[in-house]
Amino acid sequence: MALYPNCSPQDYFLNTSFYRAEESPVTKNILLSILSTLAVLAIGGNSLAILVVYRTRSLHDPSGILLAGLASIDLAVGIVCILTSVIYHCLDGYIISETSCIIRGYLITTLIGASYSTVALIALDRCFAIHKPLHYRLYVTNKRILQVLITNIVSIGILSAMPFAGLQDQGLGQFEYVHYISGCWLDITNHPKNFLFSLFIALAVNCILMIVIIAYIVILIEAQRIDRKLVLLKSSFAEKRQWLRKSTRTTLLLIGVFLICTIPSSAFTLLAIIHCKPIASPLTYKILIHWGIYINTTINPFLFGFTHKDFRQGYRHVFSRFSLLGTRVSHVHFNQ
Repeated sequence: MALYPNCSPQDYFLNTSFYRAEESPVTKNILLSILSTLAVLAIGGNSLAILVVYRTRSLHDPSGILLAGLASIDLAVGIVCILTSVIYHCLDGYIISETSCIIRGYLITTLIGASYSTVALIALDRCFAIHKPLHYRLYVTNKRILQVLITNIVSIGILSAMPFAGLQDQGLGQFEYVHYISGCWLDITNHPKNFLFSLFIALAVNCILMIVIIAYIVILIEAQRIDRKLVLLKSSFAEKRQWLRKSTRTTLLLIGVFLICTIPSSAFTLLAIIHCKPIASPLTYKILIHWGIYINTTINPFLFGFTHKDFRQGYRHVFSRFSLLGTRVSHVHFNQ
């Protein structure tokens, strides 16, 4: 009990009975409808974003690769996390197998951690770009960005495997079905098994949030200063100015939405770990702990299209091709 002095031996058992509270059929149907919509949009939107980056040569730069990396991770989150959450809701908490539940918990930790850290990399990349706008492309290359992304994912995958060490008695985590989020992950109220690992995750997420917030402020200040400076220079710098403004605008909106979706989840998780007792209803925990992440994953590809001209043009091109294909199919069917 020294590791969690605020907890009493009865806390976990009280939390278990609290979080097993049943939801009404209406609430379950509403949640299932929302989850299903998020799954379709996350998988479809991020697949489209990856396709656009692949087909658009102007996006084959470090900034575009980072956005494609984020879209790839968010696509995996849509499949592994959101889609399986739909399945668990349909099965009303029935676990297909304990092994699949443990694997899902590990993949969720890895993918969401990789998504968070990739947003931090995007923020740091923009900080460097606006600090050294005339030399950025000399130092930051596609190869180096790919190496950083791969190293980032592998490192988080290794750290996320901590619960596999079998040291649950020391608080290093156990992946299991958690009723209050209707899915497989860590029960953050089960302090004897998950305290150290949950605390490690919470502190890591808060460190990422601090990096992103600081980067956001720096980008806002430096982007305005650099933009004014480039305006005073000759027209030969007009292309660099346009490229800087385009990528910075996308990054600022991406980071802003990330903070809005992530800060409530991070705060509730940390408070649950510290206080050892429920501070909100089970439905509130379900929405804030995981659904904020799901919504952020779903929104990202639409933010790309809203703020980035190359993405908008790429989306239009893909949709026009599908529309033309559909027209041809309909025409052939009509002639037959």
